[in-house]
Amino acid sequence: METLLTTSRYDSVTFPIQVSRVIASGKPTQVTLGLFRGFSLPTYAADEEVFSCICVPRTWIGTSNLAVYVGGWLDTANTDKNFNLQVSWEHWTYGDTVPATTHDVPVETATGTAAQYKSFKIAFTIDYDVDTPDDLLTGDAIAIRIRRLAASADEIAGEFVVEGAVLVYQVGSFGNTSS
Repeated sequence: METLLTTSRYDSVTFPIQVSRVIASGKPTQVTLGLFRGFSLPTYAADEEVFSCICVPRTWIGTSNLAVYVGGWLDTANTDKNFNLQVSWEHWTYGDTVPATTHDVPVETATGTAAQYKSFKIAFTIDYDVDTPDDLLTGDAIAIRIRRLAASADEIAGEFVVEGAVLVYQVGSFGNTSS
């Protein structure tokens, strides 16, 4: 008999940003601040987006939503302004046709009083069963695209720099047995 020591355990896996794709297109602009390197996102026009893809970890519980956290900073000081990031995501299971569709999750964030280089970590929900009966499964490929959209009001001056993205998920009892 297996005993779960806690009722809510979480783990995470980093999305590897497709740097070669960014370098090949020259967009978005790569910036460095001290030891940190990111991609500066203006309001989306064309090709100013960041892509990544991972497999859903086998330790995911398989019956709960996941979250993508995007971390980064403002390149310019702002007071009481807004910026709007969107994570678009999709998945496919081995043997299926790879879809051309996306699930778009925009999140608008208020800056408050933000000094230049203030950092933010923004959460985006991945609804695992949005495509029922084609639910997200452990082992599925899950791809994301990060864009900056126009804010509904009081747009920030400057740009948001994306440092990275992490998938956070609830862990099953020592791994999920579904495939």
